[in-house]
Amino acid sequence: MLALLIRLVNQTACKQDNEVSQRKGVQTLAFSFGFLPDTKGENTVPRVMIKRTTREGNDRMIPNVTQANAASHFINGQLPHLLYVTKQECGIHKVDRPMHQHTNICELLLVYQGYGTYFVGNRAFQISPGDILFYNAGDLHEVRSDFQTEIGTFCFGLTDLRLHGLTENHILPADRVYACASGVKYKALLSLCTMIFEQLTDGRPNSDFLIQMLTASFVLIAKELSTAQVGIVPTGKNYDLAARIKSYIDTHYAEELTLAKISEELHISPYYAAHVFKDAMGNSPIQYMIRRRIGEAQTLLINSEYSATQISTMVGYDNTNYFCTLFSKMVGLSPIRYRNNYHEKMCGQRTQ
Repeated sequence: MLALLIRLVNQTACKQDNEVSQRKGVQTLAFSFGFLPDTKGENTVPRVMIKRTTREGNDRMIPNVTQANAASHFINGQLPHLLYVTKQECGIHKVDRPMHQHTNICELLLVYQGYGTYFVGNRAFQISPGDILFYNAGDLHEVRSDFQTEIGTFCFGLTDLRLHGLTENHILPADRVYACASGVKYKALLSLCTMIFEQLTDGRPNSDFLIQMLTASFVLIAKELSTAQVGIVPTGKNYDLAARIKSYIDTHYAEELTLAKISEELHISPYYAAHVFKDAMGNSPIQYMIRRRIGEAQTLLINSEYSATQISTMVGYDNTNYFCTLFSKMVGLSPIRYRNNYHEKMCGQRTQ
């Protein structure tokens, strides 16, 4: 077996918590990669092994990755492709990213600082440092800070993810909790995320394979942490109605929508629609429609060269000045400044 051993001094993770660093000292992570023979005897099936060593000399094998081979987790042994990584710095003035979705991309996030709420589909999860957030392709989602400053996260955009028993580019089944604590594995995961980010940022030669293997390791560890947790989807007559209203807005947000039109289409009174929706979702139907429009506008700004005027029309606004005013008020930046700011922080392909 051909093996490549890489050692990473976990200085970055220690900087995140000086008190812990002084008490526990520097740790090291050993990532071992290689190939196992397939059924034809050829060395084509990747193998991943991770070992953590503390300052005191204690070795700890990371569960579910040790001696695992890709074929037992990924269909045909094909590893996912990392499209982009962003590192959101905590403490700076927050730039909102309202409800949005990615058609063929799933995301994994590691929260390293800050507190907030993760909205995905019709559910909400409170998040804090050490939490892992999961997003399946096609699901509407949003991470919202509890304060006026950003939540510190590493965000990984993946495609070609094919896990046994799941739809392509889905990390978890629909009944799972989409946010879970990493617990004792947090330091190891923070080091893993830091290494992937640095490899992609530095553009080191021949690093594509290494990045792919490290990313696969992150996926497997995160998936293992979520396995035992099952989410509870809210139910009830009022919640079901709120979900119908939300679904209608998600489908027609770029059209000319009013509360009266939404209510007419769903055969309910405007007052009842507004009351039920706000009680279940936390804001009014029209406020939600605006957030959907701005979220879609952000995606178009990231993915395309469309002008602010073109994007304004695409998301449902005829008046560009009004669109730019709404965008700046909600996001904290003008549309073009947002585009430039996001691209400066993104590593990898310009796509979402």
